[in-house]
Amino acid sequence: MSKPKVYIIINIEDDLEAQLRAACDAEYIDYGMPRDQFLAAIHDAEGILLSPRVRADKAFFDAAPKLKVISTSSVGYDPFDISEATKHGVVVCHTPGVLTDAVANLTMAFILNVALRLFDNEAFVRSGGWARREKAPPLGNDIQGKTLGVIGYGRIGQEVTKRMQALGMKTLWYDVFDTPHPAAPKSERRSLDDLLVESDFVTLHTNLDANSRHLISTAELARMKPTAYLTSTRRAVRWWIRWPSQRRCRMASLPVRVWMCWMPSRPPSAIPSTPCPMSSASPTLAQRRKRPGALCASWRWRIYWLCWQAKCHLHPSILKRWGRR
Repeated sequence: MSKPKVYIIINIEDDLEAQLRAACDAEYIDYGMPRDQFLAAIHDAEGILLSPRVRADKAFFDAAPKLKVISTSSVGYDPFDISEATKHGVVVCHTPGVLTDAVANLTMAFILNVALRLFDNEAFVRSGGWARREKAPPLGNDIQGKTLGVIGYGRIGQEVTKRMQALGMKTLWYDVFDTPHPAAPKSERRSLDDLLVESDFVTLHTNLDANSRHLISTAELARMKPTAYLTSTRRAVRWWIRWPSQRRCRMASLPVRVWMCWMPSRPPSAIPSTPCPMSSASPTLAQRRKRPGALCASWRWRIYWLCWQAKCHLHPSILKRWGRR
């Protein structure tokens, strides 16, 4: 019996590749090629191991009529058209929870960075300013006793709340639901407007959908304290935040001054050459680590999925069709 044809569009470690090749006819494919060539190359694919860099739309699924499953190396799956996948009988897999701690830890690091002005002072020392006894950057602020507003009170938002409460912060939260999970840390719910007004720090952890698109705009920024900080560890932050002045980040024109810290979804070459002076950015550090046990287990889930052993999926009803395909 022939092995199912699987294409790999992300780099995986040797032991995981060996597992995949043992069960499948696996082949690496370069997503950097022109899209029409890429779509032609996956014509015989039964499974694809990919990342959110790959846009899985109608053209994608039409190009792979034998496709049974795609599995992403991420928690987020917004680049994948789930309705089209369902129409084509393709299961879409992701890894919820695998990066919860990593993103929560990075959020904590962002908050400490902007509060203590670590980047400013590191640049001051590295540039030789400290050795030359030049005027140092302004002092930072302690976070103890300050109020953290968490927008999006799911897994990551709850873990951020736990960490920052342990460091002495008061926490508030906002989400589309009124009652959090029973295991969630105790925290006070606020409306979005009240949270923005009361918080010294605001952090974004919502899903991207029609309700959260451009959730933060000029009006929301204006409600925040003049000394407030806004952080986001979301990919493609431009979809959550509508920058003032056509996203050119001219925040000095606002009635308040808000510091921002975020992770861009594109490499530095795609970031404006004159970024907002009241902001800092980093790559997606929560994904760029050695594999801990949980991440290793998650990778095996994706490997097993491509071997047709279901572990974590978005629409289980598709499984019922496989017997008829």
